Amino acid sequence: RRKLTNFAEIADFARSRFQGKSTELFEVYCLSAGGELLCVKSLASGSSSKVTIDSKSLSSLLVTVRPASILVAHNHPSGRCTPSADDDEAAEKINQVCRINGVALSDCIICSEEGEPFSYFHSHRFEQLGISRETGKPRKPPQ
Repeated sequence: RRKLTNFAEIADFARSRFQGKSTELFEVYCLSAGGELLCVKSLASGSSSKVTIDSKSLSSLLVTVRPASILVAHNHPSGRCTPSADDDEAAEKINQVCRINGVALSDCIICSEEGEPFSYFHSHRFEQLGISRETGKPRKPPQ
């Protein structure tokens, strides 16, 4: 199994997945506690400038695969890796789904054909948005 244990490995893997794509795509990389790649799931495809994330599909994936953590990656076919307000909102939404399901959100990566991928973790954007990488506890079902 492939391991994704550092940013260089993650960046290379994500770049290879999005190379030559002309529309925005969104992928989830499910990881074991040791960083082994359990599965890759494409959850959304959008236009050349926007992608929509489905919380129910993400939650279903987390319940089925039961990863220790996830990385999410998407591309910007426009060529700029700078996150938009929509990207920030999506990161917050993904973090909420992860916390509900007891899964750590390790990073959100943005790739383009130009330059290095953008990392929410390494750029401290998670901190700016108030997103914790700690695993949340699943909510108790209503009684």
